[in-house]
Order: sequence, then C-alpha cells, then structure tokens
Amino acid sequence: MKEKKIIIITSIIIGVLTLTLGVTFAIFNFSKVSVNSKLVLGDIYMHYNEPNQGINLENIMPSSTYNSASYFEFTITGKNTHTKNGILYNIQLAKGDIPADKTEVNRIQDKFLKFKLVEVVDGVETVLKNNLTIEDINGNSIYSNLISENTTSEITKTYRLYMWVDSSVVICGGDATDCDYTVDTWNNLFASIKVNVNGAYTEAVNFVEKVKSRYNVDTKQDGLVAVNTAGDLATAGDTIREYRYSGIGNYCTYTDGTNDYNLSVSGTTCPTSACLRSGAVINGDSDAFVLMGGTCSNRGGGTTLSLKGGQTTPTDSGLRNYVTFNNEMWRIVGIFNEENASGRVEERIKLVKDEPISLETEVESTITKNGVTYNTFKSTTGTKYKYFYWNAPDANYTGNKNDWTKAGSQYYLNETYYNNLSNNNLIEEMKYYLGNVTTDSNSYMISGTNAEVYTQERGSVVCDSSVTSWSQNSSCNIWYGNQATWNGKIALLYPSDFGYASDVANWSNDYQTGYSNGLSLTNWMFNNEMVGTWFLSPSSGDPFNVSVVDNNGFLIGISDAGDIAAVRPVLSLNSQTLIGSGTGSYEDPYQLMG
Repeated sequence: MKEKKIIIITSIIIGVLTLTLGVTFAIFNFSKVSVNSKLVLGDIYMHYNEPNQGINLENIMPSSTYNSASYFEFTITGKNTHTKNGILYNIQLAKGDIPADKTEVNRIQDKFLKFKLVEVVDGVETVLKNNLTIEDINGNSIYSNLISENTTSEITKTYRLYMWVDSSVVICGGDATDCDYTVDTWNNLFASIKVNVNGAYTEAVNFVEKVKSRYNVDTKQDGLVAVNTAGDLATAGDTIREYRYSGIGNYCTYTDGTNDYNLSVSGTTCPTSACLRSGAVINGDSDAFVLMGGTCSNRGGGTTLSLKGGQTTPTDSGLRNYVTFNNEMWRIVGIFNEENASGRVEERIKLVKDEPISLETEVESTITKNGVTYNTFKSTTGTKYKYFYWNAPDANYTGNKNDWTKAGSQYYLNETYYNNLSNNNLIEEMKYYLGNVTTDSNSYMISGTNAEVYTQERGSVVCDSSVTSWSQNSSCNIWYGNQATWNGKIALLYPSDFGYASDVANWSNDYQTGYSNGLSLTNWMFNNEMVGTWFLSPSSGDPFNVSVVDNNGFLIGISDAGDIAAVRPVLSLNSQTLIGSGTGSYEDPYQLMG
C-alpha cells in the first residue's frame, strides 16, 4: 500500500526553525525554507486513492510492525538561541481536503481510519501515539515537544505518520445487509489527512528540572527530599539515588479530647469524624469505613474522633506533588534515575493516581489471554472504588499465582486502562522489579526498614526448585518460575514507595509495626480515601501471595493474589515531559504539556 497510494500537497512557511519534509514512497520529495517571522507553520496532505484507483483490499491493514502500512516521514531541524524561552512545537491531525474527482460523500468514515506517530532515531522507531482516530483527535495536538532555550547546536527530530484502514470495516457485494460498504462504493472512496506542525515561544519547562529546582537539603522545600545510595536521607555532599516526596499531605486535625491526630485527606473537605480502632486511625468517608457523622460501631468498636476547632477545610501541609494527568489528580512519587525497557538510564518522574480506580470506571469483568480467563474485579455496590483481584486465573493457568508478568490486573492496566488514558504518549515503558519482600512468619507483616525493603524489591536471586517455603532458603528472593524484572507502562506501587512517603523520622522504623510507629500516620499516601491497596511486590513466603497495605495502614506481606483490594495505577513520564503551569499544590496542580 506504500506504492502509488500517497499524494502530498504542501504549503510550508518556516522562520527560526527549518521544517524539512521528506516523503517516503510519495510522488515527489521536497525541502523548502523561508526566512519570514513565523516560527513553524505547515500543512501536509496525505491522500489515499488516486484518481480512478480504489483502496486496495488486500493491504488495508499493516503488519505487526506496520511496515506494510503507508506513512510519510517529516523532519524538524533547527536551533533556538533565545536566552529565556523555549520553542514548543505541536503536531496536529485534521481532515484533509477533498480531491477534485471526489465529494464528501466519498470520504471513508472517520471511525475506520487509524494512525500511529513514531519518532525515528538511527532507523529505530519509538511509538509516540498509536491507534489514533480522526473521530477522537480532529484538530487537536497529538504530540508536542520543546527545543529548549540556548540550544545553539542544530537539533534534528524525525517523525513518521502511519495511516491505515481498520479491519472492522465490512465490505459486501450486491445488496447485502449489515455492511459498511458495497464493493462499488468502496472502490470510489478516499481517505485524506492533514498534518499541521506549528510552534511558538513558550516558558514551558522540563518537568524533571522544574521539580529538582525545588530541592533544598536543609528546608525540605515542597516536601521534596533526596535519598542517598545507602537508602537514607541524603545530606550535603551525598550521592543522590532518587528524589522523593515525604511527610503528611494536606491534613485535618481530629481529637479524642486528650490527644490530637493530624490525618492526611484527599479533596477540599474535612470528613466530620474519624475512628481510632485497634491502634489505627481510619478517617471518615473511607471506602472501608463510611462514617461521616456515624460512630466507630460501624467498624466493630473504637474511639470516635471529632474534628478539632470546627475545621472544615484541610490545612495546607506545604507538600507540592499534585499533577493533573488524564484529567484526574495524580501525585508525584519522586524522580528516579532508572532503566527503561530499552536499558536507557535517565531521570524520570514517577506518578501514582491520587485515589484508586473508582467504582464507576468501566472494566471488563474477565480478560482472556493465551487461553486463560482472568477475573478482574469483584462486583460490589455502595463502595467508592473497584476491588480488583491481583491475579485470579481459571484452571487453565500454569505457573505461580504471584507472577506479575501473567497477572490479570497487569493485563488490564497495560491494555484497556492504558489505551484509555489521554496523553499516554508521555508514559515511558519502564523496567520494573519483581523481587519478593520478606514477611514476618508470625505477624504476616512486611519485615525490614525502607532501605532493606527497597533492596529486597530489586533482588534477583532465583530460588531453587526444591525450595517450598521461604524459611528453607532465605538467600533467594525470586520465587522459582517467576521473573526478576518486567517491562511495561502501568504498574503498582512498591512497598518501599509507601514507606518513603512517610515522614523521614520514620524511615528507619521496621514495617512490621506499620501504623503504630508512625509509618502510615505521617504519610501522604495514607489518607481518608485509603482502602486495602495492592502493591507490585510478591511475598517471599510462597508462590501464591503478594503484598498489600490494608485500610488500617499495616503493610501486609502475605495476601492471596486471588483476594480483592483497590488498585492505584503507577507510571513513569518520559524524561522530556514538559509542564506549562502549576505550583504542585492541590488548588494549583502541575499541568503537563504534550
């Protein structure tokens, strides 16, 4: 479908940047440069169906590598000597013009056209956007990038846009019903896409650099702290392993008449009550404990706490890690200098959804992969969140139940959920670690400090096949048959992510005492919306269990993967992600661009 299937009509005005368009398998190639005051302004028209030729049914779909699909390639080159502002350029798609021998009636339906945008570096493609439709994105930017200020050496960015016809189109002969097109009408159809590249000076900045600029070793500005290579709070002169946000988030103050409790909350309203039960505070308006003016009897006993001083809105704790992503509130876990799926080590920002996936979110009840059917969630009513199975496969499943690479929740997050995220081109495919975390045999709690649990998660010693319990071989931390790492886009929090989110005074406390030693109480991840929430890391005890933080704030190491808990998706943004505004507060979250 590449040959003789693309006609390009172009009009380019270029100033500070040079836009060079090289069209692959087109009727002609060209390069045009102008010197007027415009930065970038260009329209490229890509047409299927030359006069008197229909779209070839034999090649309407690309191969698995898209090599048989039509594409054109365009290259943006230039430099930016401005000392303050970057140049932000946007790539947009819209419907193209109608060829002279066609009418709008002959245009193929929007829903049947699909697009993919890739960046090409040394002949290797990196997918930026995939399975796009005109119906979804007509006239919108599908990708943005920045040429930073003081870029005095010329840069080159090469992109390819693929276009194909979706396989769902139904074409029939004669007057058959339930068809999208007859053969005759199909042969007279055309498809046309207009690609626009435009740009302007902007004060948008690199997200990683913006966050790092707020780091202060003495004042812990914005709640941002650094971790050294030993896993402890970094001090001046230390080598920094990563940056994290730690401490209590926006909070409401509750009292039992004698003691006060500052509790992190989500949203802009303080729940009316909280419950002190079995050594753990549970806020009102929790999914597991709907109080809101009730008493602790809703949870089987405890001490009912009241808001102190008639407080109605949370106190701003000064933590600044709120981000708008997918038109939802997300939080920055930190900046991590880790490998992506290609082995490239760069500093990237890691996000976690502020609240778990809601009950209203549409989720298929089962997913079938490789002949195995997985239950995804347990149907509930009257709850705020969906309760997912970490992994609940049918009898055809082979392998360990705590194998994340074959877990039902993993398939859902990296397929259905990922595909429905806006701006998912910003998400980096990362290398995630699947090391088992050590569990106390008596309490079933995760055992160790932040630094110790972090090391366990990243362990790579595979257990011998003869090991049937952790106590037989404590030197291994990958259950026999499981992988030490996994590459993917969407994952879950590590237990250590939760531990490091606590105030730094608790970093040396053992996870076994979880709540009572303050690990959860002074922790922005544990708030009034907290419910039992899955972690990524398997348990070290057997091939069936995984780790979880329960709604009391205890970090449990042994929880059956076939049980249910809430899910807070985790992702890493690519290192070039830009922000255009925001201070990181709840009222003014960081706004991503691109």
